[in-house]
Amino acid sequence: MFILSISCASLTARELTSADGKSKVEAEIIRYSVHTRMVTLRLEDGRRLVTPASKFSDEDREHFKELAKAKALEGAIDVDFRSRPKQKSLHRDNNQQISIEKRYYENVIKIENESSFPLKGLTINYWIVYEKFDDKLDEYFDIVDGSISLDKLGAEEEKELGAKDATLVLSAISICKPDCHRCNASAQAAANIQRERVIGHKIEVLDSDGEVIVSDISSKRVQDLLEKK
Repeated sequence: MFILSISCASLTARELTSADGKSKVEAEIIRYSVHTRMVTLRLEDGRRLVTPASKFSDEDREHFKELAKAKALEGAIDVDFRSRPKQKSLHRDNNQQISIEKRYYENVIKIENESSFPLKGLTINYWIVYEKFDDKLDEYFDIVDGSISLDKLGAEEEKELGAKDATLVLSAISICKPDCHRCNASAQAAANIQRERVIGHKIEVLDSDGEVIVSDISSKRVQDLLEKK
């Protein structure tokens, strides 16, 4: 049996109303099972009471479910970023006598709901950090961000979502013939071409109320760069 436990140490007492609305009781909610629909309460005098949730008002039963859902979702949402290399291309610049190699990357965010609750109205915000550098060791960073709306993620469901793709420069070399008077200029032009690579990411998953429920940052370096943005 899958039971969702709620620590009463983190909760304040709640006034619960009977299903017929005629009586009320002050209690802390200790445990609620989504399968048996039984709720365990701690009463004001310290006694524990295990009783069907159906004995309480619609509002209270909805509150039991929301608490159980919040507990179930703790650590149950997993996100992962993948930058998949795809096509490679070579571009020849005859004016500068250099050859530039580029590769197209498909950026994908995988999100998985390991809980038994479906989720609706999710927003996935992401930041992809690219490093750009040349032979002179000059470097700078480019940050590409975006947002994806996900209407529904079912219980125990996994989805792959497309982030903004990228075409990155991998290398640049001189293609001058030996003894060509332009070799030095060509070599210098190739050295000045900035190469690029993905160095990390940040992903935030927001629920339908705009609250962050998952935050994934690939490294402290990425966090520092984003803070300086």
